[in-house]
Amino acid sequence: MALTLPVRLMARIVDELAIEARSYAYALIDPSSSFTSVLAFLTSWLTDLDACTDGQIVEGTITAVPALPGGLKGGAEAGSRVEQTGLLNFLATGTSHVWAETVPALSNEPTVISAGKIVLTPGNPVPVFSGLMLTGSSILEYTNNQGQVLASFKNCSISFREYNRQLATASYER
Repeated sequence: MALTLPVRLMARIVDELAIEARSYAYALIDPSSSFTSVLAFLTSWLTDLDACTDGQIVEGTITAVPALPGGLKGGAEAGSRVEQTGLLNFLATGTSHVWAETVPALSNEPTVISAGKIVLTPGNPVPVFSGLMLTGSSILEYTNNQGQVLASFKNCSISFREYNRQLATASYER
């Protein structure tokens, strides 16, 4: 048993005044462990934490933190801004509402944006990525935040979302 995969456990705790705080713990797990045993580990941590707090635990998560795969960018591209966000809208089973996958710092490459619109020509990055989101396997299906399986790609758009003290500071004039 090799304990080599770093994970982060998080509990979101709310107090009587509805003020939220988070508690984190870090651990190493065996990457060949079953998902059920990892969830049991999280459940045990949450149960023991609950005995130590008067607040209500309203959310618990466990996040694997593996090494990033090779071949990714070594740094941010010049001119990239996380405020420029691509919204890829999907329909999911069991609802008529759309759910958007966000792509912060949407690329300015001509295969991604052309004439102010996201390029949807097959084989380009956005259609390949949205196709991945619709592809399931025997061990994974992509869902919306309500757990409903993504059924089809609906549309996309470019939005600009201000992140705390980033865009405003960069464009402040006196």
